[in-house]
Amino acid sequence: MLLTGHFIPCWQSATSENLWEAIRDNGGDWARKETLFLIYGRYPDSTYVRFGDSYSLESDHYTFRAISERTWAYGDSLGQGFLNLLIEENEREVVEQSTAYVYFLFYDPDAPAVSHTTLPTRALFSTKGTGIAIWKSGWEPEGTTVLFKCGNYFGNHGHFDQGHLDIFRRKPLLIDSGAYLTFSGPFRMDYWRKTVAHNTILVVDPAVEGDVGGQRIFHRQSDATIDEYLANKQSETGDIIDYRDEPGLVYMAGDLTAAYPADRVRSVTREVSFLDDRYLVVIDRIRTSRAGLVPKVLWHCPVTPGIDTGGKTFEVARNGARVVVRTLYPRQATLKWVEGFVAGGKPIPPVGSLKGLDDMGAGRVEVSSKSSGEDHLFIHVIDIADSDVKPGKAEAQVGREEIQVTAGGRKVVFRADAPGLIR
Repeated sequence: MLLTGHFIPCWQSATSENLWEAIRDNGGDWARKETLFLIYGRYPDSTYVRFGDSYSLESDHYTFRAISERTWAYGDSLGQGFLNLLIEENEREVVEQSTAYVYFLFYDPDAPAVSHTTLPTRALFSTKGTGIAIWKSGWEPEGTTVLFKCGNYFGNHGHFDQGHLDIFRRKPLLIDSGAYLTFSGPFRMDYWRKTVAHNTILVVDPAVEGDVGGQRIFHRQSDATIDEYLANKQSETGDIIDYRDEPGLVYMAGDLTAAYPADRVRSVTREVSFLDDRYLVVIDRIRTSRAGLVPKVLWHCPVTPGIDTGGKTFEVARNGARVVVRTLYPRQATLKWVEGFVAGGKPIPPVGSLKGLDDMGAGRVEVSSKSSGEDHLFIHVIDIADSDVKPGKAEAQVGREEIQVTAGGRKVVFRADAPGLIR
């Protein structure tokens, strides 16, 4: 975002060609959508949604640089309101870190401003590209934010994390585990960038010692054009295949089959429904390429959770908020707590540090099935609320034609044979 935003004004100064207008009129308006993504992706505590090599507490000054250029180019009152917020919450630090020339060239403190809280609380970005949805219960500081990711791999700052869910209320509650300490060190290469560090699905071969069971690992950072990128099929790792947004319910289905090695899976899909800005219903369907492979659904926690293995439930609580995660299916599911940063049974401790990164993760809950067949179904209900709110009831009924899930008295019905919301 930064280098592009610097280049376009320089190009316009040299040639009088306004590429900002070309992007808006003929390029899908992607530059302004980047502004919206940064606004939706910022949590009330000044941190940001986690994906790829993004976890740092110094992100506001990068956001100021990117949004200021786009706000200047489009006269964007919404962007202006957000810039004012960044300066107010960071005082002069955000200006100094983003370099003063950006402030003087692109920021006008007297420009018309509109609050970002006038935006809708849900946004979807690029169903066939990045495949990211961000849903909020509201813009208030104590509100809930949910990120769901199922898209393509865009270069070597990306992670192999399709299907990942990130949940925030007052503080991060279910997280992308780890942080950007070094680019090529063992912590990033063998843990943080891999599937095992994210809230998604592993498909493990227990016959292979130390098998991690993650998504395909490959390198891609040499494309010279977008056509060259699109021509390379290995970069295709997922798509949003269904999306519905209506009062009290938002639903999204992602197909992340292409993210996995073909000799491990025939299909992997994840459906996520956000009900009444409180309950998440997560349905995972995995068809392995052969019997004996073990799917595992992962939930990474910033602090050690309370786990009720008999009740197939765990709870993460902090700063006055909590999530309660219930495994409703399979009936014979097992929950296992894995402490710290572990891949393939081996600990991979972080090396180096960045000031203030205290939410790198305490460990993960692994949910697995006792079934040794090829078809696997997992159903979770995640109750997100303040700590003084009693958890709601949750149950699931799995039939031949329908899957009925009830969360806090609200019933949703899904297709049984394939992803799809019926009602």
